[in-house]
Amino acid sequence: ENLQENLEAGGIATPADEYLIIVSAAATASFIGVIFAFGAISFALSDSSLAILSPLIAISSSVLVIVLGLIYPSMMANERASKINRELPFALRQLATQIKAGVSFHKALSSLVTAHYGALSEEFGKLQQDIERGYSTEQALLRLMARTKSKGLKKSCVQILRALKSGGNLSDTISSI
Repeated sequence: ENLQENLEAGGIATPADEYLIIVSAAATASFIGVIFAFGAISFALSDSSLAILSPLIAISSSVLVIVLGLIYPSMMANERASKINRELPFALRQLATQIKAGVSFHKALSSLVTAHYGALSEEFGKLQQDIERGYSTEQALLRLMARTKSKGLKKSCVQILRALKSGGNLSDTISSI
């Protein structure tokens, strides 16, 4: 579950089971490649000590590939969260301004999707798609919170949810965020 969450938060559109198969295949390819490479070098140099070391080095390379493969989604999720956090104040300002001007939350959200906020615009696009698929705004915001590692975006979603539930002034709430 944690791997799947990191894959989604990192913007990697691959199911966890398929990702694990890819990592396993890469580790196997690494193992075989090192065995053949060291075998060929050992044969070319007529040095059997390299052939004896090749399984140990091959296993080490496979373990390294597996460890890096499992760490990579988390690194991507954290990098994506950092990018979202950088753009979040500007997007929230735009959202608050449009709502204050009388634009509905959903229309203002649409403008954020087409704006140039990078990963944040992509996340707002997924939010909008969830709403179009029939999720309530509350459910869609909860799904957004579940798929991101951005603490700022999660806190913003919580405040927006509170304002929507309580009927408070949404533009003031977003401005204060």
